[in-house]
Amino acid sequence: MSTRELEITVRKLKSILAIVFSVFVVMAAELASSQTQKSRASVPPGYTVTHTGGVHDFDYFQGGWTTRQRRLRSRGVGSNDWEEFPANLCMALYLDGMATVDELYFPTKGWSGLTVRTFDLTKRQWFIYWVSSASGKMEPPVVGGFEGNHGEFYGEDNDNGRPVKVRFIWNKLDQDHARWEQAFSYDNEKWETNWTADFTRADTSRVCEAGRPKRSAYKARCPENCGCSPRCIARPGRDKVPTIDDSIDSSAKHWQRTSLSRHESLSRRSRL
Repeated sequence: MSTRELEITVRKLKSILAIVFSVFVVMAAELASSQTQKSRASVPPGYTVTHTGGVHDFDYFQGGWTTRQRRLRSRGVGSNDWEEFPANLCMALYLDGMATVDELYFPTKGWSGLTVRTFDLTKRQWFIYWVSSASGKMEPPVVGGFEGNHGEFYGEDNDNGRPVKVRFIWNKLDQDHARWEQAFSYDNEKWETNWTADFTRADTSRVCEAGRPKRSAYKARCPENCGCSPRCIARPGRDKVPTIDDSIDSSAKHWQRTSLSRHESLSRRSRL
């Protein structure tokens, strides 16, 4: 092979290598872009575990509160069927505010929930844990903090066998009112709010006893082998109807009046 032919061959090889390299660069860029988009799509909008806060974020909630609870009857199925019920909360601070414990009592449900919050001084983050008296299990925490009067907390959990991302949102509306919302994401694309609570500050001495919600604040005489629910209470001739106590909060009074009205209506029907 002559020198001329060798030079031509070398130039052709360089051209081929340049084309191959260009194709490789394009493919690598597309792959990186695809992985970035996939990574972004792996979490729902706003999800992050990097929110920070202050050690005194929850000092505001110390004492007694009455609440109006709204919860989806079925989660993750596109339902818009909500139930409403009252609850009382009593919260105490520990370790100079670095830890808090509150008990939330649902008088018409017959069960309670315990919230334990701990503040990591190094990370400047709150870790919030929930325990239901129905299971006794401490659920995985959500992590975050407050910025001003708005707090966001995120985490991961399992809802009836389905992995979910979890979001808590707290808003301090004024000195005596606050709102909490819980949302799940099942597909990492959108959030479904499934539980909300509106809080009103109460006289701690009337709502709490030894740091816990007073059970006597709701004197419903519930049927045996049946929970304190409207389904169980409004059955004329067989079940007793709850009495109204002066110390009950306004939400529970409304629920009771509704149950009493339903009972009277059904009683009238039974006499026809």
